[in-house]
Amino acid sequence: MVRMLAVEWGPKNIRINAVAPGRLLIDSPSRAGTGSNEAYLANMLSKISLGRFASVEDVAAIAAFLAGAKASSMIGQIIPVDGGLSAASPCYFC
Repeated sequence: MVRMLAVEWGPKNIRINAVAPGRLLIDSPSRAGTGSNEAYLANMLSKISLGRFASVEDVAAIAAFLAGAKASSMIGQIIPVDGGLSAASPCYFC
């Protein structure tokens, strides 16, 4: 959908991109109350290249970058904010 919208709206100088954080991969208050299995989270953390979950600030920095002039020619991209998890494994849950 992101790429389709980018192709459609790009000629009108409207940039379409997406930030793709995983809910359980972001160290945020919303994860705290999920009752997530600690063993599951430890397993996920072991697969993250940076060795830490992303922060809310990490996600906000990507969104700010995409909104700014330095990303003026970036269009139709989906940016994962996962500490390298998607680069290391084609499947988050494998």
